[in-house]
Amino acid sequence: MPTWILIITCTMCWAIWPLVMKSASKSISPLMIQIVIAYVHSMLAPIMFLYMKASGVIADWSPKGVVLAGLACVLTTTASLSFSTALQRAPIHLVMGFVSIYPALTFALSTIFLGETVTIMKFFGIIVIGLGALMLSW
Repeated sequence: MPTWILIITCTMCWAIWPLVMKSASKSISPLMIQIVIAYVHSMLAPIMFLYMKASGVIADWSPKGVVLAGLACVLTTTASLSFSTALQRAPIHLVMGFVSIYPALTFALSTIFLGETVTIMKFFGIIVIGLGALMLSW
């Protein structure tokens, strides 16, 4: 599948996801949302293994990769729980306004820890993200 289709799919899902989470948080608690998410992930695992087998992807069980993937899962679950709780308590534009600065933080952390390069355009992009987050929160 072309990368641009993956990017568009990801962007659309992330754009719709907060609306679904806000709607869910009106009906069930944020903790219950996480339990449902965990069950759905569990149900999808066999499908992912079948896809791996059909596409010839090798199951590579590097200890470091497994630990990092587990950490990513804990971080995502913590973020999702925090996000759904915040959505339950505040308007979506306010929550999304502040949450939307994460790409700037990710870029800063990737520069420090992964050696990503900083260019003037990327620096101005971070400023625009910050201004956009500020504008969304009003």
